[in-house]
Amino acid sequence: TAAVAIALLISYILYTYRHKEYMSHLQLKKSERNFFTLFKINPYPLLLTRLSDHKVLLINNKAIHFYNLASQDLDQIDGFIIYPTDEDREEILKRLQQEKYVKNYILEAREYGDSKWVMINYELLEYQSENCILAGITDITDLKAVEHELSLHASTDMLTGILNRRSGMEKLQLELLRAKTNDTPFLLCFIDINSLKLVNDQYGHREGDWLIKTIAESISGYISKDDTLFRYGGDEFLLIAPEQTEEYIQELWQNINEQLEGKKKEFNKPYALSASYGFIICAPSDDTNLDTLIQKADAAMYKQKHTRVSSAFK
Repeated sequence: TAAVAIALLISYILYTYRHKEYMSHLQLKKSERNFFTLFKINPYPLLLTRLSDHKVLLINNKAIHFYNLASQDLDQIDGFIIYPTDEDREEILKRLQQEKYVKNYILEAREYGDSKWVMINYELLEYQSENCILAGITDITDLKAVEHELSLHASTDMLTGILNRRSGMEKLQLELLRAKTNDTPFLLCFIDINSLKLVNDQYGHREGDWLIKTIAESISGYISKDDTLFRYGGDEFLLIAPEQTEEYIQELWQNINEQLEGKKKEFNKPYALSASYGFIICAPSDDTNLDTLIQKADAAMYKQKHTRVSSAFK
């Protein structure tokens, strides 16, 4: 009797265990079906990749359209498209192992069509008894364009299209730091448009704006790609020329003056198109600040302007 009772107890325990296992299996299958359904109808691009080899297990139609993958079979899709670079992939995988998710990772999609900016949320989960990575993609290309436009407006002088004073001063500060760090000099040139007030008074501010813009364009057209030109004030500009010499700035202004003379004739202007300039070579050993450097370059400019005016009356 005892043996029969024990046998019945064991049978009951086994039945209960198998019943629970069966119900859990059904529940898992149901959960996977629900997951699959939600995955497919999600309005945002989704990819599910296997952690061990990054094989793409699932991809919804939104992701296929977003990455231009309609012509590829599932086995042909590279699971690495959800990572920006190899270095970023290592960082993301490390964070997934530690935190199980990575939120709002912003990157530029670099394959399969046009360049796009995306924000991706990564989550480590189990699917069909395998560790997988679910990646949800949001296209933020338009937002990035707006961000770029706002940044451009914040850093650009609207009349001339060159850097404004705030951004230019930041560049100058960085150049001073770079010069001291790398033990390399740079040239700072102060530029002042001649007779702008006279042009404004006699021909109007629209004509004065044209003069400012034309001179800025002429300077920009001849400076080196490593140089930085920015508008310091109404008719004043600063030019930062890393590792350049006096010969460079003199040749530069010879070309600029020739072009301005040509524009005067081309547009038949009744006034001179010209600017005065002065420059200093900023040595790495100089223990000085930005204001002092600008004052020295400004003084050199006024010296040149005074010489030019004096010569005109001789």
